[in-house]
Amino acid sequence: MLRIRKALDRWYDWYLNGSIWHLLLGLLVQVALIGVSCVLVIFIVYFIGLWPVR
Repeated sequence: MLRIRKALDRWYDWYLNGSIWHLLLGLLVQVALIGVSCVLVIFIVYFIGLWPVR
């Protein structure tokens, strides 16, 4: 019984660590997507702003 309990605790720790890493990875991906979108919007606005000058 103790061995099963130890295995369950280890699996639970691994699962918690895995889910935390998944949350961090998801957050990182969201931040990266938002950053890329902002840069793209700024670039497009800048390009359109320069277009009439040419």
